[in-house]
Amino acid sequence: MPYLYKLFYGVCLGGLLSVLILHLTWGSVAISFTDVLRALVGKAVESSHTDIVWNLRLPRALTAMFVGAALAVAGLLMQTFFQNPLAEPSVLGLSSGASLGVAILRLGGIGIAGFSWHSASLTVVFAMLGTSLVLVLMLLVATKIKSAYSLLLLGMMFSNFAYAFVSLLQHYSSPEAVIDFWRWSMGSTAGVVWGQFYILASVVGAGLGLAWLLSYSLNGWLLGEQYAQSIGIRVGKMRIQLILIVSMLAGVTTAFCGAIGFIGLAVPAPTRALLKTSRHELLIPAVAIKGALVLLLCDLFARNLPLNVMTALLGTPVIVWIILSTNASK
Repeated sequence: MPYLYKLFYGVCLGGLLSVLILHLTWGSVAISFTDVLRALVGKAVESSHTDIVWNLRLPRALTAMFVGAALAVAGLLMQTFFQNPLAEPSVLGLSSGASLGVAILRLGGIGIAGFSWHSASLTVVFAMLGTSLVLVLMLLVATKIKSAYSLLLLGMMFSNFAYAFVSLLQHYSSPEAVIDFWRWSMGSTAGVVWGQFYILASVVGAGLGLAWLLSYSLNGWLLGEQYAQSIGIRVGKMRIQLILIVSMLAGVTTAFCGAIGFIGLAVPAPTRALLKTSRHELLIPAVAIKGALVLLLCDLFARNLPLNVMTALLGTPVIVWIILSTNASK
């Protein structure tokens, strides 16, 4: 492995471990590193430390890491497919589909026996249903339309329709319901419990593995559709596989944590520029670990703030840099 890659992984892994330790020790209740270790092995001096570390801080920190990795890799896949450094998972309308599902639940006054309208589990179900609806529509479209730019435009149209419907629901909803929906839409990793985390981690792990297996096709796609076909890549099949993988990664994270923005935009391009490579078998794990570090760091400073506030503060300068560097190279 070249020295640059060793340095990159060393810095990212060291940073990830350091931020994770801070995540477990900082908070409204300060817990020393020694007490955190004792709580993790079940030998805490105070029982409250075990509850705080195991049931609050650790699942939140691990969720942030998995969500950051998922969104960063989903962004990389979208940027490769559309060959545009400003593409991200939301361009397929998946995030807006999840938002529409949750809006129908929380703003539409739906009640289901055995569940309260603000139930976390019910929110995840409706977000998944919204994402699945958009996914089915995009897959149907992908079998008929060959142009990546046409898919991009249709994804934007799905997003606009979903947000228009959400705005309509907000207009006729109570202020309390609108505030509750706004809080969900601003993103948070705090509400994920262990049972939900296992589902999230399983889907994200599968999505990342499938993305890495698609590396050869993605490398060929960068050289043009005709070249990809000439080396035996089935472009139509790859397009559908790509949509499915991005849907897995972006859909499950939005369902559990809300619509978290900027990670899919802000992480892949700087990583590609730093490592000076376009080989996806190298980029995918690098982007995943950097995405995990970035979102964990954002979540550390967003304990009492919406997560999207921190990701926007971090991501906006990066996006400005991408735009300026892209225009300067032309």
